[in-house]
Amino acid sequence: MICAIASDRISEEDMNRLLDRVVSEVRRNREKSFTLIIIASSARKVFMYRDSFTKYIDVGVRLYFDDSIQKLAEVLNSCAKLFCSAGDQGLKNASLNKALCI
Repeated sequence: MICAIASDRISEEDMNRLLDRVVSEVRRNREKSFTLIIIASSARKVFMYRDSFTKYIDVGVRLYFDDSIQKLAEVLNSCAKLFCSAGDQGLKNASLNKALCI
């Protein structure tokens, strides 16, 4: 499973760049969907990125969110490839060992 992780402190430009890269990888691997993991304290903060993750009509998006990475550990462990944004201020101190930060 291909995954992307971001926090609610990522800029919209960085989110778009991250999702463009992930969708490219999904299409190249002929997968049908990817998992988007967002670290946020509320659904309102997650859906401010709605335009970014709903613009790809040919690729499905599974959306998970919670307020800490530890609570999403099970989802993270199921990711074969994990992408993140190097410009995401909310993930600066997170230990994402297998993540490819772009």
